[in-house]
Amino acid sequence: MTDSLIAYLAQLIGVSRHYGSDPAFVLAGGGNTSYKTVDRLWVKASGHSLATIDAGGFVELDRAKLDAMLHATWPADANAREAAFIEAVMASRVHPELGQRPSVEALLHHLLPSRFVVHTHPGLVNALTCCLKGRELTKELFADRVLWQPYVDPGLILAKELASSINHHRASVGRDPAAIFLANHGLIVAGDTTEAIETETAHLVARLQERIDLAGPPTTRPAMTMQTGFLDTYARALAVERDGLVAAEDSSAAAAILASTPALCDIALMGPLTPDQIVYCRSVPIYFESPTTDMPAAIDQWRGKWDGYVVAYGWEPWVAIIAGAGLIAFRNNAKLSDVTRAVYTDAARVYDYARRLGGVRILDVDDRRFIENWEVEAYRRAVMCK
Repeated sequence: MTDSLIAYLAQLIGVSRHYGSDPAFVLAGGGNTSYKTVDRLWVKASGHSLATIDAGGFVELDRAKLDAMLHATWPADANAREAAFIEAVMASRVHPELGQRPSVEALLHHLLPSRFVVHTHPGLVNALTCCLKGRELTKELFADRVLWQPYVDPGLILAKELASSINHHRASVGRDPAAIFLANHGLIVAGDTTEAIETETAHLVARLQERIDLAGPPTTRPAMTMQTGFLDTYARALAVERDGLVAAEDSSAAAAILASTPALCDIALMGPLTPDQIVYCRSVPIYFESPTTDMPAAIDQWRGKWDGYVVAYGWEPWVAIIAGAGLIAFRNNAKLSDVTRAVYTDAARVYDYARRLGGVRILDVDDRRFIENWEVEAYRRAVMCK
C-alpha cells in the first residue's frame, strides 16, 4: 500500500467518523462511505458503524467487475435478481478471503466519479425527500446543483436508475450534481476532497433549515395528558407483559408532537418513511389511546391491542405511540430498544417537518414489502442484533 493510498484512506476514515458520530446524519448502522482510484473502490463493509470504523471496516472492490454489473442481463424475478446481484457484488471483492460483505450500495458509489462519496440519512434532508413537494422544493432551493432521484428499490435497481439520472444530468447541465437527494432515503455528496464534501453538506443543511423555518409556525409541543413519570411506569409495566422485552420511552418534543397531533399520527400509522425506519422500527407502530392511570385497566387495553397487531402483521410491534404522551420502543435488550427509540423519534421529527413543507410521502406498500423481505436488510438486522 503506497503512502498516498494510506493518506487517502485515513481521510476516508476521518470523514466517516465525522458524520457517523453525528446523530443528525447517521443513526444506528445507517450510512456508508467510500474512496476510489481508477480501478479500485474501498466501501464500508456491512455490519460496521461509521462512528468507530477503521481501515478493516472497508472492503476493496474491483471497479471493472462493478462496471460490468451495470451492463449485465439480470433475472426478471425479483428474488432471483437480488440473489444474483449479491453474488456479483461479493465476486467483485479483491480479497474475498477476508470474509467481508460490501455495502449493498457499493455499485452506487462506483457510479460517481469523485474520489470520495458520503451517503447519510440526515433528518433535515429527509424532511424534503419524504415530502410530497420534495422534487419541486429541491429545484426551488438548489436549482441544478442537486439531483433529485425518485424512489426505487435499493440495490441494483437504484444503481441502474441513478446511472441513467446522472447521465441525463450531465447531458443537460454539463457537469455532475454537487449532491443527490434520494427520495424517501437520504443524501449523497461526492467530492475529490473530504473538505469539499463537508462544505457542500453544511451548505445544504443550512439552506434546508432556513426553508423549514419559513414553512409556517413550528408545531409546538403539546401539554402532556399523562402525569409526569407515568409513561416510564407504563412502559416498564408493558414490557413485563412480554417476558424478555426491554422498553425505552421517549417523551421528547418530537415524540410528543407526533403522539398528540392526530393528522401526523394517522400518517405514521399508514406506513414508514424510509428503509432505515423499517429495518430498525418495523413498518408500522402500534397505537394506544392515552391510558388511564389505573394500571390494570391500562394493561388490559394494551394486551388486546398487542394481540390484534400480531394477528394483523404476523410479528410483534417494536414501537408504540401513546396518545398525548410519546413513544415506547420494545426490543429484547436495552441497546436495541434505545436504537429503535432514537430512529423512530428521528422519523417523528421528519413526519412533522415534511408536513410543514407541503405534505408527507410515505413508502408505497410494495416498496415497504420489498424492504421487509429483502435478504440484505435481514442480514443487516441480524448483524445489528449481535
